[in-house]
Amino acid sequence: MSRSGKEGGYSCCSVYDFYEQYILQNKPLDKVLILRHDIDYICPGTRRMYEIEKEYGVKATYYFRDSTVDLDLIKELHDDVFDVGYHYETIANMIVSGKIKQKSDIIINKVREEFLKELKTFECRVGFTIHTCASHGAPENEQIGVSNNVIFEDVDAKSLNIDIEAYDIRIIDSLTRYICDGGIMVNYGFAYGGYNILESLSNNEPVICFLSHPNHWYMSLCQRFRKLVRMLLGKGVYHSNSVFNRIGKL
Repeated sequence: MSRSGKEGGYSCCSVYDFYEQYILQNKPLDKVLILRHDIDYICPGTRRMYEIEKEYGVKATYYFRDSTVDLDLIKELHDDVFDVGYHYETIANMIVSGKIKQKSDIIINKVREEFLKELKTFECRVGFTIHTCASHGAPENEQIGVSNNVIFEDVDAKSLNIDIEAYDIRIIDSLTRYICDGGIMVNYGFAYGGYNILESLSNNEPVICFLSHPNHWYMSLCQRFRKLVRMLLGKGVYHSNSVFNRIGKL
């Protein structure tokens, strides 16, 4: 993506850079590629993705969950002026702890207080201030039909000690294409209608956000063998017509 974006004349930027340059400073929205990586699982692919982007001189946002914090890698990213963000899952955590059992149990101010505690703990772990965050889609959220990012609806993100949330309507409304990767067995690796990042770049889409998960781009020999066996058994690529929903409201 890094090489294709640069060769295609795109300005490759992180979520935070997009917020600062294109939302706050009204820079023209023409051939912009936002690179966002959600670190849902720890895998060697995260470091490799960072090394490739560093090689091509592009910056991206890396969102780490509490369970995927890699302090050595995070320090390197931060020192190289990459954007490190918080992949929060506050409502999901409150469901797991028993504080929330159903949608009607959600008291948004209480959830926001919990988020502020989690953010402070995360910042203490990594050793610097976090500017952006992104909701993690946990199974618990699906169970009650509420996204974690309801926390940021109808409130100034700065009141929650964050400059911008990745699903902020100002970002989403600026996009001409939102692309998310997925498991290789579904839509050949791309969610939401199977839109392919390389095709979108070739089509000169003006403003693209590419959300990737490094664990989808790295497979051990064992994992590759299992995929091959599934394909030989006729359990190959499936097609999905799922669509992107920015938020599941209260």
